[in-house]
Amino acid sequence: MSVRCIRPHEVFDRVSTIPSIATVVLPNRFTYKGSPLALEQLILCALVKWIEPNNMFEFGTFTGATARLLSDNAPSAHLFSIDLDAPTRVVDVGQDAELARISMDRSAVLLEKSERITLLRGDSRTYDYSSIPPCDFIWIDGGHDL
Repeated sequence: MSVRCIRPHEVFDRVSTIPSIATVVLPNRFTYKGSPLALEQLILCALVKWIEPNNMFEFGTFTGATARLLSDNAPSAHLFSIDLDAPTRVVDVGQDAELARISMDRSAVLLEKSERITLLRGDSRTYDYSSIPPCDFIWIDGGHDL
């Protein structure tokens, strides 16, 4: 498999024949520090429409908004998303305790109703991934403390 840099317009050009380019679910509070920007979210939506993955993996669930975007735009795919638990976020990463609680609550609400999303809790650097099938799309938005 080869990887190359592409410009956003190239991604959108690839999916121009799809009647509905993207489904964008906007959470009530859209601009959490650390969440992808609107353009980044649209690019992610277009990428998964273009790739049509069977399995996806997301590092860094946070509020679950990006996980939901990915899942909504790849309706036949299963998404695995991993994030730290709230105590680890506060102690090890230094995240504000209230923000950690809110993001955990939001991710649970956004993701609980989908049978195509598996929410994993733990440190992505030490997690045992042996039970996860091969993934066609991987989004890394974690490890911000590195």
